[in-house]
Amino acid sequence: MGALAGMIAAAGANALGALLASRVLNLGYGFNGTVWAIGFFCGTTGIAIAGYFGTRRALNVAPLQALRHIG
Repeated sequence: MGALAGMIAAAGANALGALLASRVLNLGYGFNGTVWAIGFFCGTTGIAIAGYFGTRRALNVAPLQALRHIG
């Protein structure tokens, strides 16, 4: 999930960079693979961290205690 989010963000950043370079600044645009690598890494890491902090409280409670609290 994070890898997909990172790739979508990198694609958007490359598309926006190419559009701004060619249309607004009248410059040539070269593809930059570093943006894709950083997008992949940050997306994957961000989703992993969010998942950890989102489930941390649930992982520290016994299953039976969690079920009793719900019902």
